Amino acid sequence: MRLGREMRKALREWVDIRPVIPGGWIWVTHRRTVFTKHSLWQWAKLLGKYADVDNVHPHRFRHTFAVEFYEAHQNIKALQHRLGHSSPSITERYLRSLGVDYGLDDSFTTPDEWLRG
Repeated sequence: MRLGREMRKALREWVDIRPVIPGGWIWVTHRRTVFTKHSLWQWAKLLGKYADVDNVHPHRFRHTFAVEFYEAHQNIKALQHRLGHSSPSITERYLRSLGVDYGLDDSFTTPDEWLRG
């Protein structure tokens, strides 16, 4: 996964201050144990409860990222790269499954059409 400059800096800082446990794990719980899949699910559920959002699970963050990124940039190829999909068609199917209309249905109008009309 690509990380921006600020994230790399924050990760280096975290590695310097995190609780150290056998095995050299980067992500640990507040109890100084390995951060497992179960820990991640629990963390997501707690965040959802705190934010009063239903159906929060780890993959929902990926869904949200995909939709927000596409809506901000309108670039399937860039999103494909960030999601790690092997082809743009997989990214298109992924967006469709999330309810994103990226202009492939019959009601799609081009900018020159909606600017005039």
